[in-house]
Amino acid sequence: AVDGISHLYGTTAEHAINEIRRQLVDLRETLLTDGVGDGRTLFMLAADHGHTPVPDYLDLSQHPLLTEALRCDLGGEGRFAYLYLRNDYRDAIVDYLSTHFSEQVIALNPAEALSAGLFGTEAPYRESAPRLGDLALIARQKLHIGHKPLKSTAVLSRHGGLSDREMLVPLLMRVL
Repeated sequence: AVDGISHLYGTTAEHAINEIRRQLVDLRETLLTDGVGDGRTLFMLAADHGHTPVPDYLDLSQHPLLTEALRCDLGGEGRFAYLYLRNDYRDAIVDYLSTHFSEQVIALNPAEALSAGLFGTEAPYRESAPRLGDLALIARQKLHIGHKPLKSTAVLSRHGGLSDREMLVPLLMRVL
């Protein structure tokens, strides 16, 4: 519920704050109930990611070279998108992004992203590499990336990028 509400209304909206508060109160009541636990059980609760506001949008469809270069829809997420490019476009796209969007996105080839540990420290499955496309775009600041005009129902908050807010993952622990 917190993830969905955060997407729709943003992380600082009253809806999101109230939902987090309600879940924490329910959790506290459950964990403090007499008879819960045996003193040897460690309860752990973790989120899988944080969120960040994303008021800015980079619509790749507004850039003819980018549209021409794509051989299919983007993969990944709006904050960390994978581009699947037609043959011989990679260098031109890297140059174009560097010239026009160096303040908004970081462009990496999949090997760089893997060696930087952005997908973990273990070697990826053989099947994973092709899914990463030909170029990864990591959105900076409060930007998200797409290749279609933005809908009026667009979300206010996203995850998947490398900002502090997205990488902040709460962890609650208590011996029961």
